[in-house]
Amino acid sequence: MASLKKVKIVDPNERVNLSLRESTRIALEQYRRFAEKAHEVPYAASEIVDQILVAWFDQDGDYQRYVKGLKAAELDDIKRAVVKDAKEDKPEEAKATPAPTSYGQAPAPVRGFGQA
Repeated sequence: MASLKKVKIVDPNERVNLSLRESTRIALEQYRRFAEKAHEVPYAASEIVDQILVAWFDQDGDYQRYVKGLKAAELDDIKRAVVKDAKEDKPEEAKATPAPTSYGQAPAPVRGFGQA
């Protein structure tokens, strides 16, 4: 069984506007409730989605090879695009300077989800 773990990560969160089918939203809510029951701790749907995506990325060998092959300039471009999108999604008064992160590296994966 895949295992969710509460972990502290120094990694800024931003909202992402996604459209999900009703059946996917139902499955997500079912999984959220399952995880809460199994681990006896509350989970937000966003935590579940985040950890599922990280596990997916960790297990996709082609994607891992792609990320390892990215050059520093490509990583910087990706980081700028993500930060720009986050700033554009915020109302003007809520904009803040993003937390400093290391450039030139892929984000550290969250361990514990999807691992035996």
